[in-house]
Amino acid sequence: MKKNLLTILSVIITSAVAIAQPTLTATGINPVLGDSYTLKYGPGVNPGSAGSNQNWSVMPVSTSTTIVYNTTSVASTPYAASFTQANISYNGGGNYIFYNTSSSILKNQGAQAGTTTLSYSDPEDFLHYPFNMGNSYSDTWAVNFTSGGFAFARTGTTTVTYDGYGTLTLPSGTYGSAARVHFVQVYSDVYSGGTINYNNDEYMWYINGNHQPVAVTYTATNSVGSPAAYSVILSNIVSSVHDYEPIFSMISTFPNPAVNEVNFDFNGVPMSSVEIIDITGKKIHTQSLSKDNIENYMTVNTSEFKEGIYFARFTTQDGQTGSKKISISK
Repeated sequence: MKKNLLTILSVIITSAVAIAQPTLTATGINPVLGDSYTLKYGPGVNPGSAGSNQNWSVMPVSTSTTIVYNTTSVASTPYAASFTQANISYNGGGNYIFYNTSSSILKNQGAQAGTTTLSYSDPEDFLHYPFNMGNSYSDTWAVNFTSGGFAFARTGTTTVTYDGYGTLTLPSGTYGSAARVHFVQVYSDVYSGGTINYNNDEYMWYINGNHQPVAVTYTATNSVGSPAAYSVILSNIVSSVHDYEPIFSMISTFPNPAVNEVNFDFNGVPMSSVEIIDITGKKIHTQSLSKDNIENYMTVNTSEFKEGIYFARFTTQDGQTGSKKISISK
């Protein structure tokens, strides 16, 4: 009898510490207009093992570079004409990255790196949704570009596998419900000087509610140089996002379109702040809410806002973020 009781207790304890497998979703992962990401770059880190209920640590010995990326509309960038299939842009460090987001696929449409335009003729599937443990796919892609006076034809294949989930420790803290994606790019550049072959072997950790990998560690290899290992850490991480989607679906926004004011009914969700962001990604209104006096309702005066599309970005008391589109009509 004691043996059976101990066995039962062991099962209960094991179940308590096990982490449920997170499903990566478009709502939880796709970039959202108005988001801002602070990324820190450092040397490579051992990615650890694949599998269920892993304990990973991505702790670079140092971070030498910090870049802040902001998401804006494609139309607000100087390069909209080159990326007509994209519907959102990252920009930071003088570079732009363009994506097409949907409920089923996050597609890489290309980038503007300095004076070099990489607009994909065949976009790269970056993530499929919903994405679960053991899911995997491969996608071919192509882009032509000019750099240093040479015309390049780049073609490649990307293989993406959800290979593990568990707890992730970063310099900013320890986070549960982290999903790891193994991302392998194999591609070639063909130009008048010959062919250069590349292999990027990357591990990306995602937590739903953060519209960006929270950590990346990778090794880049090519046929003309030595391998190089890097890591990237997201500093502004949103945690406690297991119920990310239903929380923000509870918030009511009215009237929509609005003229002189827009109202937010939080329906009991404890809110920390609300920001109004225009279509270029610029914050035009920020309002904080007191932790000691939880407000359930808020009104923003929009009489001075120009007509157009805006986004209300909400931050809850426990750090979750989400957004809703609002329209201003004059």
